Amino acid sequence: MGGPVDRPAARALALCMATLCAAICVGSCGRGDDGPHVAARAAAADPLAAPGAPGRPDAPGRPDAPGRTDAPGRPGVGDVTLGPGAALLIEGSAAVSGLPGFGRNAFKGLRGVYAYRPDEGEARYALRVWYTSEPLLLGDGWAAVACPRLPSPWRALAAAAPEVAPEGSSFWALSSGGTTLLMEFPEDMPEPCRFAAALVDRFAFFSRYAQGPGDLSFPATLEVGR
Repeated sequence: MGGPVDRPAARALALCMATLCAAICVGSCGRGDDGPHVAARAAAADPLAAPGAPGRPDAPGRPDAPGRTDAPGRPGVGDVTLGPGAALLIEGSAAVSGLPGFGRNAFKGLRGVYAYRPDEGEARYALRVWYTSEPLLLGDGWAAVACPRLPSPWRALAAAAPEVAPEGSSFWALSSGGTTLLMEFPEDMPEPCRFAAALVDRFAFFSRYAQGPGDLSFPATLEVGR
């Protein structure tokens, strides 16, 4: 016969074995309701797998995070490589239903965003642009802007109502016949007429060769120059 059983030692050994088995099961067997445990383990193994982690496309504060692509003068536009006097279409052309500056509406058109570096200095600017062939009423709420660079018969008007454009921005309408280009830009951007003339010139050129409305788009690049 064996010697007397040490009951406290036996109980301690049994408890240790039970704890070890439970740990192994959680780590490898899995449970139907242990989603949080799986996410925690994945995040520990790969920090970039966690939602909102720096480096993910949806992480707050990234230049390409949602909500940062359409703000004039937005942070991140300075990261775009641009030569002096050049503009690059960084968003669009996208079809839209509804244009800013005309209250509630369902006007059809196109929308885009340009990154622009003026000919002088290192500053970068973001400009939102829209195109439409819908008949727009450009009446008392608009004032004529001197822009001699525009080709005839184009004309430029600026929105007089401050609520049309966000604070710190200006809002122009460039129109000719049944075509209107809208342009929202930081009010401290130098010589906006220069950018407007380059946009009108290239957009009108491509429009002449479009087979239909579905072929229209904003130019991918603009050489604004001096």
